[in-house]
Amino acid sequence: MTGWLSYENVPTFLKICDIFVFPGMDSELLRHIIPMKFYEYLAAGKPVVSTSLEGIAREFQSLASVHLVSSAAQIVDTALSVVANPDQCRIEGERGESFVKDQRSWFRLTDQIELSLLNLISSTTLAKNGLSTKLGAPPQS
Repeated sequence: MTGWLSYENVPTFLKICDIFVFPGMDSELLRHIIPMKFYEYLAAGKPVVSTSLEGIAREFQSLASVHLVSSAAQIVDTALSVVANPDQCRIEGERGESFVKDQRSWFRLTDQIELSLLNLISSTTLAKNGLSTKLGAPPQS
C-alpha cells in the first residue's frame, strides 16, 4: 500500500509485515534521535533491521529484536536472513514487544518524568533553604 493511511488503520497494516526496515541516512538529526516508528515497529511485535546510527545503537544495541547494519547491502542480506527463520522472527518480535511494554510505555515514561520533576522540585526547595544535595539523594546531615 502506498499513500496516506489513517492512524487507526496503522496497527492492522503493521501486523501484516514480517519485519520492518529503517534505512536511515547518517545525518546530524538522525544521529542523535530515535524515531518514534522504532517503538511502533517493536510494539507491533516484529524485528527491525536498521542502519546503525548513534542514538539507535545506544538504545537498542543489546536488544536482539533490532539488527543493526552499516550498509545498504547488509540491510538486504540481514532482512532476508531474519525472515528466513520464522520461529526466531516470532521470538524476536515478542521480545521487542515486551521491551516497549515494560521499558518504554507511556505509563513508564510518565512515571520517570514525574520522578525527575519531584527530584527537581525537592532540590530547588533545598537550595532555596540554603541546603544542597544531589538530585534524588537525601540531604546530608
